[in-house]
Parts: sequence; C-alpha cells; structure tokens
Amino acid sequence: MDLDALQENGWPCVPGDFDQDGEQDYAFPGEGYSCNGPVPVRVLFTRGGHLREVQTLPRKLSCLQRYVSSDASLPPGQGLVDWGEGNATWLYRFDGKGWLATSHLSEAH
Repeated sequence: MDLDALQENGWPCVPGDFDQDGEQDYAFPGEGYSCNGPVPVRVLFTRGGHLREVQTLPRKLSCLQRYVSSDASLPPGQGLVDWGEGNATWLYRFDGKGWLATSHLSEAH
C-alpha cells in the first residue's frame, strides 16, 4: 500500500493517532465500503510522515468512525468505533501490539 497514492486517489480514510505516539495514522476501509455491509479495515501507522506499519483490524467494520474516549471507565486516547444497536457497538483500541475489540451498549456512548 502506498499512503500517498491512496490519499491522492481520494480513498476514504479516518485519520487519528491510534497508537498514541503523536503521529497521524490512517484507517482505510476495504473495497466496497458504503456503511451497508462489513468490510476489512487496515490501519496505516506513520512516523515522521512515512509509513511505519500496516495492521488489519480483527473484525470487519460497517461504519468506520474515529472514537475519542470521554468515558472515565476507558483509557484515554483514540480508537475506531463501529456503531450498532443494542450491545452491537464495537470499540477498537490499539494497545501497542495489536487491536483490542470490545462490545458496548450503544446508549453508553
């Protein structure tokens, strides 16, 4: 994957500092993304404006959005969220090694 080529071609992405290192990272949904069905999501971690690492989330996501923790029961920082109904909202946080996926009640966030 070429980060510059993806951005230049207008591929949808969600920017955020997902590994909490002070550098902008980018989450890109796979082909066919439309919020109507789940697709694989890859996160491009950067350092100094250059690609450092690519990781794939453990689950496919339907509607990709950045999540910034405002809940005192969760660690501070940013992650990705796939909003759902009932207990179907999934929060993805990077712990420095991999992605932690937890489900939450939609009303709580």
